[in-house]
Amino acid sequence: MTDFGISGKPLEYDNDVVIDNSASNFWPDINLGEFQKARKIPAQIDDDMAVSALLSAINDINRRLGGFALEWRGKGYLTAGAVPGAKNGTETELTAQYKKAVYALAKSDLIGEVSSVARLGKAASQNGGTSAEDMQQSTREILVAESTMTVRQMLGLGRVGVSII
Repeated sequence: MTDFGISGKPLEYDNDVVIDNSASNFWPDINLGEFQKARKIPAQIDDDMAVSALLSAINDINRRLGGFALEWRGKGYLTAGAVPGAKNGTETELTAQYKKAVYALAKSDLIGEVSSVARLGKAASQNGGTSAEDMQQSTREILVAESTMTVRQMLGLGRVGVSII
């Protein structure tokens, strides 16, 4: 199935760019084209900018899930794809959750660029005076929350955490 942009022309996703995630020795590599398609990143967004956002998100999520990955490796599962769970082809529930967390965080980093391409400002002026900046900030917060909730689900934590210092 071909995806089409607003102009009616087919969108070209860069499936040749794969971010090597082997430094983690657990999490899957990330495909730029898969991210662009899954998160509706406009084809006009520069690939280098999107890769930079993905690298930053990968670093953040890998850091937050470092102990989690060590636990699974300690149980004999060398990669996230080997951990038992629901599966569709080579994608497992754990690799899907990991990608969801990374993609949401990366898109939050790109939201200013995505919004400018989508001309959010024009829509904002027709939206009862809500500024484009407010809409961008709200979208960014939603994406960061989605990423955080996905990581919390992976760690087996609830929606809210409380600690006594």
